[in-house]
Formats: sequence, C-alpha cells, structure tokens
Amino acid sequence: MSPTVIEPPLASNHYSIRPLPMAPAIAGQPIELPLVVLLALPDSTVASARAFNVPGVMSDLLGRFGADAMQRIMQPRVWAPGWTDDQLAGFSMPWTAQGGSLKGLRVSELTTAPPAGSPATGAGSPRFDVVHYVGDVAEPAGAPSLWLGGSGIFAPQAADLLRSVSTRLLILQLNAITPGVQTLADTIVMLGGPPVLAVAGENAGAITAYFRQVYANLLHNAPLTQAAEPQSTAEAGLEIVLALGSGADSLLRFDGAIVGLLARLDRLQHESVRVGALTQQFQHSASRRLHSLQWQSFKPQFEAFAVSLDYAGKGLARHRQILTDISSRPWHHEFEGVVPLQEAATAVESNLVRYHLLLSCRPNRQHSSHHGFGWQCCQHLHLRRIWERHELNRDGCESVPIRRSIRRF
Repeated sequence: MSPTVIEPPLASNHYSIRPLPMAPAIAGQPIELPLVVLLALPDSTVASARAFNVPGVMSDLLGRFGADAMQRIMQPRVWAPGWTDDQLAGFSMPWTAQGGSLKGLRVSELTTAPPAGSPATGAGSPRFDVVHYVGDVAEPAGAPSLWLGGSGIFAPQAADLLRSVSTRLLILQLNAITPGVQTLADTIVMLGGPPVLAVAGENAGAITAYFRQVYANLLHNAPLTQAAEPQSTAEAGLEIVLALGSGADSLLRFDGAIVGLLARLDRLQHESVRVGALTQQFQHSASRRLHSLQWQSFKPQFEAFAVSLDYAGKGLARHRQILTDISSRPWHHEFEGVVPLQEAATAVESNLVRYHLLLSCRPNRQHSSHHGFGWQCCQHLHLRRIWERHELNRDGCESVPIRRSIRRF
C-alpha cells in the first residue's frame, strides 16, 4: 500500500510524514527509564566525518542535573567496530566530563536478529529504545539495505533485529533520501518495526541543531510527529521523512511509564490497608488472650509496626501526588517533567522495596511462642540482602532482582 504523504502546515516544506496502517510490535509495552540510545557507526570514515555526537547531546541536555540523574534518564551506547578505545573515549568526552561512565558504552556487536515472526524482546536481550544509524543505504538490484560495513541488512532482517531489542525509533542519518530509502523505511514499518526517521543534508551545523532539538523534544514528552518537526532556521536545508505505523506517534512518550508507576502504588496501597486491618485484628485478639505481662512485652511491636505502616503510607501518597502533577502539566523543560519523573521513579522503586520488607515482617499466628501469636520475618534477611545490592547499584543500571522480588506490586 502506498502511504499518504502529509505535508505539515508549517513553513518547513522539507519535512514529510508517511503514515502507514501497521502498528509496531512494541506498541503495547510502556516505556521505561533510562532511555537507551544506540549510535550505530558501521564505517569509521563516515563516522568521523558525519556522526552526530549522541553522548555529547545527552550531557548537554542533562548534565546540569548531575551524573546520577543523567544516567537514570538517558544512556548512550555506541557500535563503532572501526574505532579504537581511544577514539571512542575522545568522541564521548562531553559525556564523561559530566560524570558519564565509559563502562558499558561500547557495543561490541549487533545482536543477531531472531527468526522472522518470533516474539519480541527475550529475557536476555539488550534494549535500545532509539537506534541512530549514520551511514548509507545500499540498493543492489533494487533491494535497499542498511550498509553495515562488510555487508548489508535488508528490511525484513532489520525489522526483526529492531523488534528484538525493543526499538521505538530508528533514525537514519544519510547523505540523501532516495526512493530506495523510503522503500526501506516503509517496509520496516509495515513489518511491525519501529517508526523510521530519515534525515539528509550537507550542512553539519543544521544536522547538529536538528538532532539536538529532536532529543530535547523527546525528553519533553512530545509525540514523534512533533519531535521530528524542524523548529528553527538553523535547521534549514535538511530533507526529513518520518514513516510511522498506526499508534506509533506516542511510542516514546512517558505517559505509560507514569500510569505503570501509579498502578504499582495503588496495588501496594491496597495491600497496606489489608495488612493494617489484619494487624488491628491481631492486636485486639492478642490483648484479650495473652497474659498482661506477655501482652505488655509484645505490644510495642504492634505499635511500632503501625507507626511504620502509617509513615510508609504517607510516603506512597506523596509519590502518587508527584506523579499526578507531572502527568497534568506540559513539559517545556527537562526539570518540569523527565527529571522529577526520574526522581519519583527512583524513590518509588526504593520505597517499594522498603515497604515490601515492612509488609513481609508483620504479626501473624504461625511463628508462635505466645498462644499462637508471633512475628513473621521469614523473608526479612532475603529482602535485606536484595536492598543492600540495590543500594550498591548506583550506576543507572536496572535492578532485576528487586523487580522480581516485588513484581506482584
């Protein structure tokens, strides 16, 4: 099916949108922080001449909020098989100067694509939310392919590969946008792959200004069609084509992440109310059945638990209000949206662990030494160790053990 080309009403007649009817395979999955951006540089000569500095723009946009916040919001990865470690370090200097880490920056090889039609991301697959490709599109015998140095990858394989690493946007930074480029982009989208943003131009300053604005727009929670639209005369002279499937305009918006965090808070709040009611029942029963001396020795545990439960509940309510406020206002700047979202997400994750630890150590009738009453702490040591591992994991990486331990919340 030939897509309908939409020309935006604004002055930039070099920007076109190609809507297609196929929804991307990742459409039902909410976005997660940090955003991971892979800069793919298959040819070292082309990379040195044309590569947009993705690590540099991240430090430019987020460095003032501190290295920890910067890496929890957005992380760069670089696939540059022709570059030495020194070349990569020099290219990434703006990122490391702001406290970003070179550890984990290099991607040694692109993941092998799974067979066509297989499920999306597997448990051990990396996640590249944005793949920013700098290179050329080869067109042997009319079959366009992304040139990866020694070989090319055709549209079906590219779609499978991008789907396997949960890509939400493929950026093609090229010398020219030919009919073959448009065919490649349309085919990737029609095979359930991500939207494809193709950008071509000879003015390096315009390229830099444009992509800096694109990444800033994404951090401001803009839909893709708005994020990709040129916004200043500094970006003049570029040819820009965005091919996207049904529902793909919101793939990189953070609304789903906020909804997911709110749902987790609601589930935990419900569990808090349930455990609080059980605690009151236990307290009432124990006060009647235990000897007064036994009760006086056991009572402080109930009281301390009730106070801790109330304090934690107020923390949950505070985090919920922060997330609600974020979702109800526009994000014109990073500090209005993505930065407080990252802070709230980090606090929620930390407090979910602490709160789960609290709920796992509660009064019950099983571990008994006083007429069938006791204090259940069977998970206390296990969760304490998980929390200690989380406290040591401060480099922006995701804490899988914690997510598994509290996945029911």
